[in-house]
Parts: sequence; C-alpha cells; structure tokens
Amino acid sequence: MGALFATPKPTPPVFGLKGRVGRGRANDFTDVKAAKRALARAGYYPGVFAREPDGRVDPQMRSAILGFQSDRGLRIDGWMGPGGRTERELERTIRPKVLAQKAMETPAKESAPARSDGEARKPDPPADEVSTPDDGSDKGQAKTPGTTSTDGPMDISPERAGRAQERLGEISGLGASRLTDEDARDSLNVLARDPKLLAKHKDKLPGLYKAAKDDSLFIEADKKRRLALRRDIEGDPGLRERFHGWVDLKDPQKRDAMRALMDKTFAAYGMKDKPPKVAFEALAEKGIGAKYSPGSDTITVNTSSELYRDGTALGTTTAQAAMEEAVHAYQNRLARAVQDGRIGSDHPDFRQGQLFLLNKVQGMTLRPNTRTLEGLKAYEDQPVEKHAKEVSDELGKLIPFRQ
Repeated sequence: MGALFATPKPTPPVFGLKGRVGRGRANDFTDVKAAKRALARAGYYPGVFAREPDGRVDPQMRSAILGFQSDRGLRIDGWMGPGGRTERELERTIRPKVLAQKAMETPAKESAPARSDGEARKPDPPADEVSTPDDGSDKGQAKTPGTTSTDGPMDISPERAGRAQERLGEISGLGASRLTDEDARDSLNVLARDPKLLAKHKDKLPGLYKAAKDDSLFIEADKKRRLALRRDIEGDPGLRERFHGWVDLKDPQKRDAMRALMDKTFAAYGMKDKPPKVAFEALAEKGIGAKYSPGSDTITVNTSSELYRDGTALGTTTAQAAMEEAVHAYQNRLARAVQDGRIGSDHPDFRQGQLFLLNKVQGMTLRPNTRTLEGLKAYEDQPVEKHAKEVSDELGKLIPFRQ
C-alpha cells in the first residue's frame, strides 16, 4: 500500500539537547538551563522566569521531568536525551507558545522571508481555516511523492515501524491498552498501511485507541470552542424554545431551528465560511438521528427517527445526534488538513488530527449484528466517536427537546 500522508516540511526546533539531562548523569550546564526553561514554559518547573535558571539538576527539575512524563504517557525514568520521546514531546508542547511569543516580538513592518526560488512565502492559514469540503474529488488532496510505506503523519522511521510490528505480534488484544501513547500511535500508523496486518490484528484496535491519548493542546483548544458554543446557545433563548414539543420535522420552522443550531456548531468549530450541507430525509435506519457523509460533506437529519418518540429511552435526542455529526464534519476536515500538509506540528490541533486521521483510515463500524454492549463500548471508545459524543452530550442537553 502506498504512502497515504503528506509530511509537513520540517522547521527548526525551539528546544533541543546536546546530551542527556537528569539526576545521576553528567549533565551539560547549558542543557540543564534549556531544559528548565522548556519545562517552565510547559507549566512543570516553577519560578524559572523569576530568576536566571542555574545548571544544577535540583529536586524541582527532577519532579518536573517525572510529572511531565507521567502526564504524557511516556516512560517515567526522570531523564531526557537528544531525539528521545521526552525531548520531542516537550518540544511539541512548548512550540506554539514560543512561536507566538516570537511573532509578537517581530516588528510588523518586517517582510516575510523569501523562498529559495525567489517566491514570497505565503502565510499559514488561521486556525479556523483548516477546513476544506470533502467532496470526494482530488481537490485539496495530498500529492505524495513515492516514499516508503513507513512515511506517515507521525514521521515514523523504518526502525520504529519494525518495532511496532514486532510489538503487535507480542501483545494480546487486551494488552494493547497498556501501551504508551506513542507506542500505540506507532502501531496504528503501521496498521493503517497494511490491510493484511490490519486484518490480523484488528482485535487490538479497541486497546490501541484506548492507549492513544487525546492531545493536551487539542483539549485546551476544544474547551474554548465548547465554551463559545455554550454561550451562543444559552444566549439565544428563542432558539431553545422552538425545540419544545417536537413530533417530527414536517414543520419548516422546526427545520429552521435545527439549521440554526447546526450553524452555531459550525461557527464554533471554524466551519462558518464553508459549512457542510444540511439535508432532511427519511432514513432507513430508524434509530439514527442524523449521519454525516464525508464524500458529499453533508449532514442528513433523519425525519423518521425513533428518537422523536422515545428519546429518553435511547438516551439521546435528534438535536444531540445532529450536533455529533457536525463535530464529525470538523474532525474529517482536520484530518484532511493534516493529510495534505495544510497544517503543521505548530498547530494546536495537529497531533489530534493525526489521531483522527488514523481512526478515519481504520474506523470500526457499528453494524446490527455487532450491537452488543461490548461492541457498542468499543465503537464509542474510538477517538472520533468519543470526542463527538462528549461535545454532543455536554451541549446538546442545553436544548430542552421534548418528544
């Protein structure tokens, strides 16, 4: 299977070490100072900006390294080295803050650096412009050159890919959930390229998705999006009142209310200028309130859904289902932006977009013959389903939907 992903062009790191840093090692003075500054920017080393950090590995620094490793699902050994997982994760964590600070310190009159071919460098798109309608065409698709099958969104090397494949052969389905975040992502990256390997280890997908942690920068950015959406819904009491007493969607005013709710969700998730299409149709699946079709970038609200008659028993409403599909549209666009290189590692949603992309390549489908409690849990534990359900559960309940 050929390479699926375009890798963003590498940019100089904002943090790097010449040698290993940690207690009980021969530490380089400048490395220790750089590590303290980086850990402070990440919120783990206290008071470093109140005074010039020294080159001593003190108890506070060791605690900072251990705490950072524990929070990020890394090996907890209290030290970091050049090119190691802890150094790379720390670089990725502080990079947006450092680049934002440098941008503020750069005079506005400075022109953009010239490209080697003499063409002026185009600015990166804002965070809310990463979405491109997934219309099923080649427009916006990655034009990936012929690279090895290990080329991918996590820049996995052949050595790491080999270790991931060996690891998959050594663990059980349940054991996959005990992997570190990075090992789980490596395994998913390998499975995304090899259909035969995926078929062999498909039972490990639930465990791998459980082990692959949601990115901390994405979590913080998503909190802001959810807060904006909550304020928008709560600030529109007229919209909320229009959701009372629904039986079906035959009334055009009810459809307008649903569209208004969807528009608020699109705006919160950066899709206001190019929103997905919204359609109202009677779907064959009576228990589905809405569904998203990536190929046409369309959210179809089910006008014959059983949720209207028995929403309480099913534990959801059509409004919640529609919001969940709106979030799926955002996830799809984010994954596409990562895939074709329109956003890079300095974007706060980049690493989560990688995970959504891996999930999109090998998503688990909930079919009628797999609707067991165990099958439903595995389905809902997927990164895309878990995130969308969290948003709809939190904000969809603001709508006083009465069947």
